[in-house]
Formats: sequence, structure tokens, C-alpha cells
Amino acid sequence: MKIMDFNQIGIIILIASIGLLYSFFSYTSKAIVLNHTGSDIPVESLVGYISAGILVIFSLYLVLAPQKNGELTLQNPSEVQKIADDLEGEEKDIYKHIVNYNGFIFQNELAEKTGLTKVKVTRLLDKLEEKGLVERRRRGMNNIIILKNSDKT
Repeated sequence: MKIMDFNQIGIIILIASIGLLYSFFSYTSKAIVLNHTGSDIPVESLVGYISAGILVIFSLYLVLAPQKNGELTLQNPSEVQKIADDLEGEEKDIYKHIVNYNGFIFQNELAEKTGLTKVKVTRLLDKLEEKGLVERRRRGMNNIIILKNSDKT
């Protein structure tokens, strides 16, 4: 599963907003010709220009804003194996499941895959989080479990 970064999303929004600006410009020029009003810009066009302008500013922010260092990258396999060898029992099983799911998995899915209760998974994740091996992030009504970067562990 590939996660899009903010730069890619910003570029998509920028392209869409430029398309909107072009369509608003076309609409405005045709409306002025049809109404024979000279230079009066219809209210709909003004709202469109303002909305598209806000989208352009937002997309430029996404493209130009500095990215956080905590990107989702997996640890190299030798480090993963070393860390897993240092763990014992169910902690080791939980850690290996997270690794096998490309470094991120929903907490409820982890409980289903391991056959452990949700409470047990929570306690094991607490221990792994204390050791700096994983991080929990809230996603809606659930947590996503993410392996920490190798340079942070």
C-alpha cells in the first residue's frame, strides 16, 4: 500500500485549481459577451475565482511546506531480525506481524491476525512503544501501528 505524500496531493490540487480557473475565465468571457455589459464580472465568476485562488494557495502550501522527518520507512531487514531476536514471546510475535504487514497495521486487525484479545494486544503494544520500536497513531475509531524508523531506535 503506497501512501501519497503532501507534495503529490498539492500538485494534484494545483492542477485541478488551474483547470477551474481556466473554466471560470471561459465562462466569464462568454457571459460578458452575451450580456453586452462591457466589463461587469458576474458574481458567480467572482466566487469561482476566489475559491480557485484559495485552492491554489492551499496547494502551494502543501507543495512548498517542509515535510516532517517521521516518514513511514521500514527498518532494514538485519536490524529488524536483531530487534526481533531480542524480544521474547508474544512481544516478538506482535513485532513480527507488524513487520510482515510492511511496517503498519491497524490495531484491531493485529488482534484478529494474532488471535490475542484486544486488551492483550494493547498491553504488548504499550511495551513495544516504551522500547521505542513502534508508534500508535489515531485513525478515526482505531489506531494504526507503525514501526519506528531505524535511525530513531
